[in-house]
Amino acid sequence: MLRIVIGLGDPDEADDLACGLSATSVRERCVLRSARSILEEARGEFESALSSYREAADAWSGFGDVVEEAFAHLGAGRCLLALRQAGEAVELRPARRTSAIRTWPSGEGP
Repeated sequence: MLRIVIGLGDPDEADDLACGLSATSVRERCVLRSARSILEEARGEFESALSSYREAADAWSGFGDVVEEAFAHLGAGRCLLALRQAGEAVELRPARRTSAIRTWPSGEGP
């Protein structure tokens, strides 16, 4: 939901949505990490967002959600680009693998 609201250009509404989140399970803690990352990036707080996205990617990896992990890696990559550190954008590699796997009908990837 936050990604949609941010995409519509309303970071204040997204911030309001995130304030209502609470974490009582592992998945919910992962969601909160992602939400924090998304909001920091939307505010232009790229260094903080980069750190948050990296934490979110690790959390999602531990939880086993490869799609959310890929979103976190992509977010970290966007932050590196915004910080003019494109050479360090190794976060994009796992996201690319996940994306490639999902596009192949067999699920085996290239």
